[in-house]
Amino acid sequence: MRSTAAPRNWSPARFVASLGSWYGSGLRALPVASKTPVRLHPLAEQEALAAYRWYAERNALVADIFVIELDAAMDLIAESPRRWPRIGRRYRRFVLGRFPFNVVYMLRRECVEVIALAHHRRRPGYWVGRS
Repeated sequence: MRSTAAPRNWSPARFVASLGSWYGSGLRALPVASKTPVRLHPLAEQEALAAYRWYAERNALVADIFVIELDAAMDLIAESPRRWPRIGRRYRRFVLGRFPFNVVYMLRRECVEVIALAHHRRRPGYWVGRS
């Protein structure tokens, strides 16, 4: 029988709270020393939470690894946002190594905005209208 409980030190509520403290919840941005500030579109934040919950229902350890990988992706994007390949004219993507997700983001004057956490096999391009 699979455990659906999240690890003791992590919960979906804390996940959302940590998203806010890392990179700014919604349209608020928090600068990081010598890094470009990264903010999450509210729908991208919901997608990250939904993905975490999906993994947590199946395996708490994998859910924790997902959060660690997403955190590392955000740090790499913040350090060098122009490094990752373009999708069209406005967007760029960072492919998560262990999970079937792209972190889709766009460069703004003052920050990087994550537009979507897009699954590789679901609704390609659904996020294009987000700004």
